[in-house]
Amino acid sequence: MWIGLEVSGSWQGVAQTLNEHGFDSVLWLGLVQLLPFILINIILIRLFLLYRRGSFFAIENIQCFKWLGGVLLAQFALVVCYPSLLITLLNLATGSDIGRVVAIQDTDIIGLVMGLIIYVIGWIMGQAQQLQKEQELVI
Repeated sequence: MWIGLEVSGSWQGVAQTLNEHGFDSVLWLGLVQLLPFILINIILIRLFLLYRRGSFFAIENIQCFKWLGGVLLAQFALVVCYPSLLITLLNLATGSDIGRVVAIQDTDIIGLVMGLIIYVIGWIMGQAQQLQKEQELVI
């Protein structure tokens, strides 16, 4: 049995390039790749705890949906921008000439679309809550 962290997905090519030039890809890429997943799990745990308490359309739920969508959108931006930025900074700091690679896989695009959909769901829930508050004020 093996337990560990490895770089996968669209950053796998960048990880191989970094390893070939003597850099630790898990340190430079793997830990950064792990951060959005940790945030997503924290947000989902909070959302499920709110559901467990019986809170379904509260402001906290709406915020969870918006944060979840925002993290997924930020993850896409991270996948696109971070490897090129990292390699540029490493080239400047060490004087090496590592080639820049930008790779986007279909799973990254699916994450982008899911992020947009989840964010829109949160926005719609917010609009519905505002309408409900306005309706409660009408006699």
